[in-house]
Amino acid sequence: MKKLIELLKREKLYGWKIIIIKKHRANLHYTKNYEEETYLEGKRKDVEVTIYVDYGKEIGENTFPITSDDDEHMKELIKDAIYACSFTKKQKYELLAKKEKRKKVPLVDKQIKYAIEKGNGREILQNTANQVFKEFRKEKEIKLNGMELIASIVEIEILTSKNIHINSQRTDFYIDAVITSFNENQEQEFLGVKILSKIKDFDSRSFVKRYCQYARDILIAQAPKCFEGNVLLKEDALNDFFVPFPPPTPLAFHSNARIKYMKMSKYKIGDYITQNPPKGDLLTIVSNPGLAYNPASSECDFDAIASKKIMIIEKSKVKNFYGDLRHSQYIGIKPTGSIGVIEVSPGKIPQKALGKKDHCEVVAFSWFNPDELSGNFSAEIRLGYIVKGNKRVPFKGGTFTGNIFKLFEEVYLSKEIEVVRGYKGPKAILFKDATVSGE
Repeated sequence: MKKLIELLKREKLYGWKIIIIKKHRANLHYTKNYEEETYLEGKRKDVEVTIYVDYGKEIGENTFPITSDDDEHMKELIKDAIYACSFTKKQKYELLAKKEKRKKVPLVDKQIKYAIEKGNGREILQNTANQVFKEFRKEKEIKLNGMELIASIVEIEILTSKNIHINSQRTDFYIDAVITSFNENQEQEFLGVKILSKIKDFDSRSFVKRYCQYARDILIAQAPKCFEGNVLLKEDALNDFFVPFPPPTPLAFHSNARIKYMKMSKYKIGDYITQNPPKGDLLTIVSNPGLAYNPASSECDFDAIASKKIMIIEKSKVKNFYGDLRHSQYIGIKPTGSIGVIEVSPGKIPQKALGKKDHCEVVAFSWFNPDELSGNFSAEIRLGYIVKGNKRVPFKGGTFTGNIFKLFEEVYLSKEIEVVRGYKGPKAILFKDATVSGE
């Protein structure tokens, strides 16, 4: 890095930053019949440079990767980037002048870190796999057709022209299992996935029981009829609703300073997020990047802005905007860094009571990717249930359709909460007058 920094300092730049991301990963694959297929372990290092050029009331910005430490190669890259900046002029903003005080967030699992650094990544993954296999062998009419486990250490280093130097580290654990349920006539697959920061937080028993039950239910599930009324979201479907892929949820998207600056946000401080005053439970959402051992947490963003906890929505009204260094300055707010874990305040009704009346319950989507601007969505249902009295009939297919902002005109939140990747909030939410399209 010394050579690169020296080359950058020679140029008359408004500023620069270097981001270095190192990944050390252990990856274990199993085929059917619990047979180990491959084990891979690897290291990767990515270096990315951003330069800023001063044009008076404007600055130009260009980002490029460093793939070689050859002096001439780096000189050429910097020269090309300076030229490219003349085509990316934007309103000037101040770069971060000094290192901000960061809240230390525990994101490193010592068990994963120690195992990988000592060359025992395979062993730690095998031990976890054996716990999963033990649970699968208890299940009837179930086959495990494949499984993948990944443990990794991610180190991020940020250096800037303002003498800011930041190091942060995190660990991740990922597991997916292809589960097949079967009877005399047919088979049906279901993919179970879990992502955590600590391997110790992985509960093999609950993981296997949940996804084996999903697989059994989807085997006998039928196509749904059209349904209008109470729709209850829980488990995987609820997590996807608040933390869709790609993120963020439209509820948070409109609170982004960049969207506000571009005049695309529908939010105004103090206004309801809904068109009409809401009934039922009011929605409060906090972005919390400081939740310990959650994969969505972080100590700072790539501009070295310390991540800050911020209330975005309070009692269904817009409370604050969040944003990066550039766009926060443009709209006159303090930069908050990246969005963190979406924390949703619980309601007062027990989960069991939410499901007392007849309803449609959705536990898994095939995908959930709402339109960020409008909030409109049409999500295919992978597994759900029509619940009437004590009768609970599984279905698959059909779509949950509507508008996120409209749904929150009347919603009821369970008082029980759960914490998963990117989400902390009610275990179940009930929408009134919602729609599931079917046959």
